[in-house]
Amino acid sequence: MSTALTQEKKEISLYSPQLIGLMQAVHEKGGLFRFKAKGGSMSPFIKDEDVLTIAKSSDGYNIGEVVAFVRPCRQKLVVHRIIAKKNDQYLIKGDNTMERDGKIPLQNILGKVARVERNGKDAFAGIGPECHFIAWLSCYNLFFMLFFFPRQFLNLIRRIKGE
Repeated sequence: MSTALTQEKKEISLYSPQLIGLMQAVHEKGGLFRFKAKGGSMSPFIKDEDVLTIAKSSDGYNIGEVVAFVRPCRQKLVVHRIIAKKNDQYLIKGDNTMERDGKIPLQNILGKVARVERNGKDAFAGIGPECHFIAWLSCYNLFFMLFFFPRQFLNLIRRIKGE
């Protein structure tokens, strides 16, 4: 479940199909869509409860961009990074996961993340020029290994030491 943010800053709880429909309607009118992220698959760049602004692109999408898309098999809204592209098929993956989402057709992509806010302030979200490097690391699971495993290893060492 996610939450959409209204003009009055009130939250409305929505499930994926509702959120997808609302986002499509807002984009059809030329607007930007904002909602709170749920989950940690894009951590550390996008964290649980960050507010994402999604913009529709008329030019298509590029490697490294973080996009909101509909997972075909479950009709679920997901926000992950494009790591490869061939024609109108995009290979997409979360930065903090080992598994790829598979090839996603262009028509399933709802928009790209244009802004990430954390605690009311803009957050560094890996959506600038560095996004290409992050996509390359993510494509080969190097990002996951460089950032996830060292933390787990340090936590294990701390537990063994009794800290």
